[in-house]
Amino acid sequence: MKNIAGIKVKVYAAGLYVDEQVAKRSLGKYKRTPAAELKHNNTLFTDLIMEKALEKTVQLVFARGVKGPAVLNALDERLRPTLEGTPELDEFRTYFNGVKLEKGQSLSFSSVYGVLTTKKDGKVLGSINSVPLCNALFDVYLGSDPVMPPLRDQVGESLARILHQ
Repeated sequence: MKNIAGIKVKVYAAGLYVDEQVAKRSLGKYKRTPAAELKHNNTLFTDLIMEKALEKTVQLVFARGVKGPAVLNALDERLRPTLEGTPELDEFRTYFNGVKLEKGQSLSFSSVYGVLTTKKDGKVLGSINSVPLCNALFDVYLGSDPVMPPLRDQVGESLARILHQ
């Protein structure tokens, strides 16, 4: 959501994708935690963010046209405190040069073994080998202060279902 003149405007929908079997193995220590507690368990989300072997993808599908710099500015605001001055953040920023996201197009960020791959509509914009960048980017969506709290809540509910199967 973006606040324009006091009106909340939906910019994109987001989802998180993980392999359920790998998630069960990686996060198995939480299988005895009651489902109602998992949704708000910051330690679970920290483990999810930091687990390098668990491939995870955040996909954004845009509800309206947005220019790459606007997306980058929103992400940069959250990434800069942790990564300012790093070559990884500088390289990540270049992926958005000249990019325009039309209504219905997607932008995805995938992480596995410390490699962050950024795609627009399935086309790779670039990949960076950086555990700190992977962790910081997924913290934007899944950390203790997520940009989309409903996404984090839904992920918590889904993880509870996966872990309690």
